[in-house]
Amino acid sequence: MSRFKVLSLIVIVIYIVAAIATSVTLSSKQLDDMEKKARAVGNSDDGKDMAGYIADIWPTKIIPEFEKEAIELDQVEAGLKADADAYGKKYGRRNNDFSPMNYIVKGKGVVKSVNTKSPAGKIILNTKDLSGKKNVIIQIGPVIKKSAVRDSLSFISFNDFVNQIEFGKVSKEIKNYIIKNVVNNVKEKDLVGKEIEFLGAFSYDKRGKILISPVKISVEGK
Repeated sequence: MSRFKVLSLIVIVIYIVAAIATSVTLSSKQLDDMEKKARAVGNSDDGKDMAGYIADIWPTKIIPEFEKEAIELDQVEAGLKADADAYGKKYGRRNNDFSPMNYIVKGKGVVKSVNTKSPAGKIILNTKDLSGKKNVIIQIGPVIKKSAVRDSLSFISFNDFVNQIEFGKVSKEIKNYIIKNVVNNVKEKDLVGKEIEFLGAFSYDKRGKILISPVKISVEGK
């Protein structure tokens, strides 16, 4: 059980015990209301605890797993083109049966363009994606779409958290960490025409669009 779930349960128990200690005439509706308030307390935070959790596991668990599990992007593309379902069962990861498969990848590419004006900023590599027409995109935010990093990790599961809101905070703080500690170091540089090396994850898109959420980016000569 996660530390966040434990905290919520403790708060709920305290509220209920307090209610019993102060009065035995509380209605079921009042008890229900108190339980809802307790859950709200347990589920609400200012992001600091979750941010600290991500900061703690980034160098000790996230990066080591990505470095160990990463497959060359062109190999993943070839596998998906050959048989996406079979390849997904062998190499893909997802948090439920209805979510897209996610893949941990690494690779190199020459930067074709950089867009920092859009909220969904991106580095476009001069490399064809699965569609054979578009280019591979590395997301640099501040808006990072999908939850590929979270959903590709073997040690993070929805069942470890209180609810969908808390599970969503994991992805939010991962994205915040990426923006502050990964892409901010490179997105303002003159990258066009340079080769970059990346480590990251993407969610499989049947249309062939590859949006990589990076956990590492390095520029040639740096």
